[in-house]
Amino acid sequence: MKFQNIALAITVGITSWIVATPVKAENLAEFFSGRAITIHMGFPGGGFLASAQLVGNHMGKYIPGNPKIVFSPRPGRTGTAVLDFIAQWAPKDGTHLAMPGSLGPWMPLLSDTPIKYDPLKLVYIGNVNSAGDTYLFTRADAGIKSLADLKIKSLRVSNARGAYRNFVAALNNILGTKITYIGDYPAHRDAFIAMIRGNTQGVAGAGVTIGAEHRHYFPNLLKDGEVIPILRYSANTKSTTHPNVPIAGQSANTETQKKALEIVFANQVLDRPIVGPPGMSSVTLKVFQDAFMRAMKDPALIAEAKAKKLGIESPMSGIEMKAFVLRIFALPDAAKSMAKRALRDSSFVKHVKYSTFKAQLMKIKPKGKSPHAVLLFKSKEKSIVVHLDARTTILNAYGRDITIPPFKLRSLTHGMICEISWTGHDTTAHKLTCGD
Repeated sequence: MKFQNIALAITVGITSWIVATPVKAENLAEFFSGRAITIHMGFPGGGFLASAQLVGNHMGKYIPGNPKIVFSPRPGRTGTAVLDFIAQWAPKDGTHLAMPGSLGPWMPLLSDTPIKYDPLKLVYIGNVNSAGDTYLFTRADAGIKSLADLKIKSLRVSNARGAYRNFVAALNNILGTKITYIGDYPAHRDAFIAMIRGNTQGVAGAGVTIGAEHRHYFPNLLKDGEVIPILRYSANTKSTTHPNVPIAGQSANTETQKKALEIVFANQVLDRPIVGPPGMSSVTLKVFQDAFMRAMKDPALIAEAKAKKLGIESPMSGIEMKAFVLRIFALPDAAKSMAKRALRDSSFVKHVKYSTFKAQLMKIKPKGKSPHAVLLFKSKEKSIVVHLDARTTILNAYGRDITIPPFKLRSLTHGMICEISWTGHDTTAHKLTCGD
């Protein structure tokens, strides 16, 4: 029996070794030829998908065997659930990678939410954008001109999903600001509309680069001076576009506060990370890391990024990414405790108030290849424009919840009577309940 157990252990060990055996360098071309590499994404669409496709369209040609790069949405838990899959169930042979939400590597430092991956054991391939040129915005007429104003005056800000709630929590609990967060709006665009219409006085976070999402809808807000950046979400790096805007981390009073803000703002550095599962062969990892950096320097990729207005400023190598992750995790326990404690607070959060109406669906206009759409409803002879966002709109059609894109659009037909929950004309539906 003892010998049987030993034999079984050896067999299991050999099997595990076979599964995890690295592909030799000379065999990589043969292995990847005719195969597809799947990049699993923490978010299904928008700028996130565009960034993944930008890399995938070019990275494959620098991998031996020229594998096809395909994309699979695995949303959930602010873009980090995909890492559970990568770490626990994905093959380790290089055929499955992940672009998680920017919070992915930092979850153990920011939250007590259970996760099934260890950020220190993931393998790091490359990061599309490390510039992190993101700010707290206010209306010019809000009476807020500085961080000092934020400590003595109240401010109501809006935002969609993402890390911006964390940023506001850090400002309030570490720097002493008095900000109320109205969230989460169904889309980033809606947060800006709320500010423009005067429902809020600012936006909790947005970029200023030409690739920033809101610039597609409101290109002149900053140029016209209607909205101003008040504070840059960074621990220590200045902006090349707005060098005079105060940096949150440099506004800290103590070293512990500054290091706590480094943790909170770490996702600004790893903004679009691409990672692989623990146990990936070092040879395969090196090939991927080299392919990523070659792709980011490819004139064709740079031209495509410019044409699509996608920010790729300061891409990071996988080696640089890993070094950065190790440095943040090595920060003092006092800073880690301060960051996590600050983010537990939700007293400053207020929920978006939605109104509802019923109308007949007259027109469905898809937005390119995206599962998003612009819907035209008719109510009392008036045309009402409603946006649908595949990531956030809750859709129930004929009593059935539709949750997985791209089936949302297929579930809508002309003539349906729908009840729409939204924040006003030309905004994104929070919920659609449709039937005859």
